[in-house]
Amino acid sequence: MTSKWISLSVLMALAAASQANFVVNGDFESDPYPAADRTELVTLTGWEIGTAGNVHGIGKNYNYWTGFQVRDTQELDLSEYFNGEGIFQTLNHNLAGQELTITFDLYTNGTGIPSQSGGANFWMDGQMLGFALGAEERTRYTYTFTPSGNSSVIAFGSHLGNMVLLDNVEVVPEPATLTALGMGAAFLLRKRRRA
Repeated sequence: MTSKWISLSVLMALAAASQANFVVNGDFESDPYPAADRTELVTLTGWEIGTAGNVHGIGKNYNYWTGFQVRDTQELDLSEYFNGEGIFQTLNHNLAGQELTITFDLYTNGTGIPSQSGGANFWMDGQMLGFALGAEERTRYTYTFTPSGNSSVIAFGSHLGNMVLLDNVEVVPEPATLTALGMGAAFLLRKRRRA
């Protein structure tokens, strides 16, 4: 009977881990920004801001100019940060050597005047990836990485101050990582039964 409860507990833990997002406030909804406005941020729940004044919160239904991609969610504007870490966060995942997946949305503004292209830099544990986006482009990026330690630093910033907005940042365990954890738990249960 005890082994059944242990098995059930392991399965519940694995199911919870599969839904785990190690990023705090990756959808930027934790801090209320005024609706239909762009607010200069000096603090941001879960994140550190590299330089005050270079990161802005975009409130729901913000309409900066005709054709701006008005949304019913909040996002982050990194447009004024020139070649640096606009925002960053330390993730405590305790999964050194295991694959993690990071996903995030980057997009540029509008069809109106001025229609702008943009660029962004993303860092994971000091390694940088750069992105260029055309006008009106919204892209969901997905990458896998294997951290060397039990925590990782992720960071985002604008490239050359070009127009770029960020939303929906997530870091989750890879399915293979969860499989390995499940197999390890099953091995421990089997070993315990034999003892």
